[in-house]
Amino acid sequence: MSSRKLPLLCCLLLALVGCAEGQSVEGPAPPAPSSTPKAEAYPAQLRVEGTKIVDGHGFERYLRGVAPMDPVQMALAGDPSFDPWGPKMFDEMSVWGANIVRIGLEPGSMRKHGLEASFEVLDQAILWAAQHQLYVIVDFHSIGDPMADVYEKAPDTVYGDLYETSRAEILDFWAKVAQRYAGNRTVAFYELFNEPEVADKPANAKDWADWRVLAEQLIDLIRLHDADTLVIVGGLDHGYDLSQVEANPVGRAGVVYATHPYPDKNKWGRSWDEAFGNLASHYPVFATEFGFDNSAGAEQSEDEYAGEGRYRDVVLEYLQARGIHWTGWCFSAHWVPAMFVDFNFTLSESGAMFKTKLEQLAAMP
Repeated sequence: MSSRKLPLLCCLLLALVGCAEGQSVEGPAPPAPSSTPKAEAYPAQLRVEGTKIVDGHGFERYLRGVAPMDPVQMALAGDPSFDPWGPKMFDEMSVWGANIVRIGLEPGSMRKHGLEASFEVLDQAILWAAQHQLYVIVDFHSIGDPMADVYEKAPDTVYGDLYETSRAEILDFWAKVAQRYAGNRTVAFYELFNEPEVADKPANAKDWADWRVLAEQLIDLIRLHDADTLVIVGGLDHGYDLSQVEANPVGRAGVVYATHPYPDKNKWGRSWDEAFGNLASHYPVFATEFGFDNSAGAEQSEDEYAGEGRYRDVVLEYLQARGIHWTGWCFSAHWVPAMFVDFNFTLSESGAMFKTKLEQLAAMP
């Protein structure tokens, strides 16, 4: 055998020995892929998965943020007592660490200025939100009983009755919204009706069944134009009570349930656990409006809270412990309970609570 062939022969022998011992001649195997999904880049397509809201990669999202006053009124009313309309508001939301903003449009202001002008304001709000990677809830902001077409009175010298609306007007609003924002992932949620309210206190199973039927009709209308955007269905008793849902859930996909746990809401006879906390073990729940105001004569004082502890010390911890998403009310110095005492974002007590919690959550990995 030629000595020139010995190195080649030695290499072949070593390779055979390696194979015999189960080793690859191509080097070590690549690491197994991680089973933990990574977050989808903003704007992600959010969807419901069990009790969770996840993105297109299956990564769970915990949404928390704030809600300003009606942007149509800020932008078009020309009232200097209203919060100034502009991008600084969204800059401040981002500084706090919010990842979502709830934009509510009242029917009275939309009638006054027209739907197209109102939607142009909403378009601008969505653009400013997107610049800070904030998701948006579009909310039809009325209070009343849309099943009976009876609404709470909210007289205004400029806008007439702010909450007055009709089922036809609600249907028209959602048809146009769904057509306009289908495929816009910044707009992550449609909240069908701010605070459904019925005569019964507390609301009963029939009340919920009636509201469920109308909610499904609205969802079906939306789905004719938009197959993906999640829909928020509010509880009864001014948006608080979801106690009937487990026995009679909305029969449509992509639904999230909303509650408004203001300090006085458990006066209706149902605790947080009964009204919405227990439901979070079965469906995604979103507290889309709540806050407090301890100033003299104000509504929603912490003194009205009937649970254990002080409201500001327990409400956000309660929601977080159950994975309940939230948007605090109101990111305003004009609408109450206000988070600010002036237009320079000087904090009220309620504002300090929300800002501190948002900053803490934003700092978490």
